[in-house]
This record gives sequence, C-alpha cells and structure tokens, in this order.
Amino acid sequence: MARFILENLALHISLVVFILLHSSLSVASDSTQEANALLKWAATLHNFKDSNISLKWHHHPKNATNSDPRTNLCNWLGISCNAEGRVETLNLTNASLNGTLHELSFSSFPDVANINLSVNLLYGTIPLGITQLSKLVYLHLAYNLLNRQLSSLVELALYTNNLDGHIPASVGNLTKMDRLLLYNNQLSGSIPPELGNLNNLVELYMNTNSLSGNKITGTILPEIVNAARLRGLNLSSNKIAGSIPKELGKLTSLVKVILNDNQLSDRLPSEFGSLTDLEYLDLSANRFNQSIPENIGNLAKLIYLNLNSFKDMQGLLSIDISYNELEGPILSNKAFQNASVEAFQGNKGLCGDAPVLSPFNFPINKYTSQRGHKMLFLIVSCFFAELFHFSFFWELFSVYKNENKI
Repeated sequence: MARFILENLALHISLVVFILLHSSLSVASDSTQEANALLKWAATLHNFKDSNISLKWHHHPKNATNSDPRTNLCNWLGISCNAEGRVETLNLTNASLNGTLHELSFSSFPDVANINLSVNLLYGTIPLGITQLSKLVYLHLAYNLLNRQLSSLVELALYTNNLDGHIPASVGNLTKMDRLLLYNNQLSGSIPPELGNLNNLVELYMNTNSLSGNKITGTILPEIVNAARLRGLNLSSNKIAGSIPKELGKLTSLVKVILNDNQLSDRLPSEFGSLTDLEYLDLSANRFNQSIPENIGNLAKLIYLNLNSFKDMQGLLSIDISYNELEGPILSNKAFQNASVEAFQGNKGLCGDAPVLSPFNFPINKYTSQRGHKMLFLIVSCFFAELFHFSFFWELFSVYKNENKI
C-alpha cells in the first residue's frame, strides 16, 4: 500500500514538474519569438547599430530566455512586460529610428497594449498587421513621415477620442482632404499654418478640445481663405484669441460658422456681409468690443444668429434686424431696448426687455399679418373657453351648496 502511494506521489510530482517545465518553455518560446521580431525589424533600420537602443538591446535571442535580468527581454530599453513575461508596452519615442514598419511583425506581440513610436524618422505605409493586435489600446505614431501614404485621403474623422498634443504640421500634406473632423479630443497648441494647404476642405471641425483642460490656442489663420469650398467651420470651445481675419469673408460658400466660447476680440469684420449663403452664425461667449457691421443685414439666408458676446457693448447705438426669421429673446443691450417696432418687424416672434415687444404686440408685416391674426384669434378663443369652464363649474358649485342648505 505504501509502495502504491509512493508511486502515485512520484507520478504526480513528475506531472507537476512537466507542466511547469512546459509552461516555462512556452513563455521562453514566446519571449524568443518577440525578441526575434524586434531584432529582425531593427536590422532593417538605418544606422540602428550606432544608436543608444542598439547598445542596450541584445543581439542574441537566446538571451531573452536567460534568467539574468540584465539580458532578459523585459529589461530591454523601451520594453515593458506583463505578469506572464509577454511584451505589453513598446515605447521607442524620440529614438532616432529611421526606416519603415514593413518588417515589424506585429502578430508576434499579441499582448501588446501600448505602442509609442512617435518623434522618429519612420516613413512608408502603416502595415495592416497592426489591426491584428486585439489588446492594443494606445498607438502613437505622431511626428514621423508616415502620412505620405495618406496623400489621397479625402476624409479624416478622429473625433471623440483621447487624442492629445499638438496638431502636426504634416496634416498640410493631405491636400485632397475635404473633411477634417478632430472635435471632442484633448488637442492643444496653435492651429498649424500648413492647414492652409488643404484647398479642398468642405468641413473643418476642431471644436471642444478641452476634456482635460487643454485647448487649441493661437489665432484663426488668414491662410484658411485657401479653402474656397469650405461650408462648415467649427472652432468653438477652445482658447482661440485675436480678431477674426477679414479674409474669412472671401469664403462665400460658408453655410455654418461656429466660433463661440473662445477669446476672440475687436470687431466682426464687415467682410462677413459677403457670406450670402450663411445660415448659422454663433459668435457668443467671446470678447468683442466694437459695433456690429451694418451689412450683416445682407445675410438673407441667415436662420440662426447668436451674438451674445456683444451684449455689453456701450458703443452700439442702433440696430435693425427686421425681415428675417429670428425668434426668441433679444440681447439686453440699450440699442435693442430702445429700438423701434420697425427694427423687429418681419420675424417669427421676438421677445425680451423692450417696450415694443410685449406679449400681445407681435411684429406684423405683409408676410406675417395673417399668421398674427390667427395667433390673436387663438389667444382670445382660449380666454373665452377658460371663462366658460370657470362659469360652468361655479354654477355647479352654487347648486350643490344650495341643495345642502335645504
């Protein structure tokens, strides 16, 4: 019996040793595969042998399985591993890497979650093998030459991510781009002047880059006038300062301009009166301190206008916003408060702190008189209906009260 127990114990011990050995060999094999992939790629880079990384990487894959921490793959410069000893982070930023990614076998790193190869001299295309990395969370390839293969890109939509840092000047190489959507990120820094190279832009949305307090700063560049086809411009909720360039008035295809919640100052350029296709204009929450140009009244297609940042301007003496389709409260500015009824007529239904805009004094003209009469009739009808209901219930209450007395 004792002999049977000893034999079984020996068998179990052998089985455990086999499993542990197999597991160790598997991890070692995986590490060797990852080390081989890195060294094979490094061999294709220009001048890699003379770099600092080469001195701290080991040219014998067998070292990756060595127990000596000085030669273990996980101790290589720029490499971090997970608990299983697999590469989890590859951080080779600003390492003077000069070459392509063609020979980097991304499939050899199934556990990698972070790759940072930014600020190098990498060029060529981004291999499709990178799409096999199911655990990849962060990929940073900024400040390289990789965008050359994107020269035919028509639309770039990177909105609502966690993108941070500056907008690279190399975006100006995407000359066929017609839609650039970078909103809802954490981008900071100024708008690169190279953006003026994007002559085919139709939509440029870089608003709300403030998720972590970072915001786009600088000014609106005059070079934007090169995008003659631009229809939508949204740079709201950033820290853009200075004046609106008068060149913006040359973009006569603009339909929507949203620049609210910035630090824009001075005045709205009179050239805005040339934007005859403009339907939506929001300049609220800025620092404008001069009067609104009179020719803004030329914007016949304007549907939405928000100039809330002009409300404290003491220099504004008179306004005329008649014959539009405006509705809602007017600005709390003396020029609006003292305006005549003619300055508001021909709109959908303005209200606010002005004597001529009482609840029953709707602006009426030949286009809106019929609608105004219908509205007045509706109000009067509702009043008499309520009066009838009140009288009816009062009569019932009186009858009930008299019956109880009896």
